[in-house]
Amino acid sequence: MTDPLHITSCLAEVTDGLCQRLAQRLNAALGSDIHFLGGSWPEREAALEQQTAQLALVCGLLHVFKGQQPSWAFEPIVAPVMYPARYGNQPVYFADVVVHQDSPYQTLDDLAGSRWAYNEPASFSGHHMMLLWLAQTGKPADFFRQRLQSGAHSRSLLMVAEGAADCAAIDSTVLDMEAVRQPERKRPLRTIGSLGPYPMPPLVISRRLPEATCRAMQQQFATLHEDEAGRTLLAEWGIARLTAVSETTYDPIRQLPINMTP
Repeated sequence: MTDPLHITSCLAEVTDGLCQRLAQRLNAALGSDIHFLGGSWPEREAALEQQTAQLALVCGLLHVFKGQQPSWAFEPIVAPVMYPARYGNQPVYFADVVVHQDSPYQTLDDLAGSRWAYNEPASFSGHHMMLLWLAQTGKPADFFRQRLQSGAHSRSLLMVAEGAADCAAIDSTVLDMEAVRQPERKRPLRTIGSLGPYPMPPLVISRRLPEATCRAMQQQFATLHEDEAGRTLLAEWGIARLTAVSETTYDPIRQLPINMTP
């Protein structure tokens, strides 16, 4: 491997550090030259389409949608399995619906007429899981009094904590990682319901890399939990292990009635 490679994250900002640590691990194990690529979300997505980044943590819905486009030359290789029992030792996650701890809301049905904050329209956990719940339960189009785009899960959490919004659907792994990484950061929030589970956001790799390189990296990631240093690294983000995944892992998302436009 002669030219440097880049890894990025199109998930919540808490995953940036995880990508950096995974790159360091690969560099040490395989003698590779992988660097973290930051920037805004549009810049990171552009880096993937332009192949200036060859590995990335991405939303499963984004991968499914982008996979319909010729410019998206990526395949999923591994996905995190989180520690808590509700994940069932499987690469799945939820959208946890949070409200202020002092609010009167006790169930999802109680949210009629409330203000819903979502991170961005393409987000599966923050936006589309809630839309699916509305459709599946026959809720009217005006169930929420307001739909407020925040720009990020962290911003949605802040809006609910400060009273600028009444509820938000948050990637459950973001909440879990925050609890591990920043236990001192207590928010005045509580969860009143969870949507899912659905396949966990994957780590994808460019299909333009040599097949041997892709498989070697997949093997390194999937066995990371088998030594103490690897387990310690993953535990810093509340992850039990990374497990191998493939395109078929994300068929449950492909089969959903979700309409996304470029």
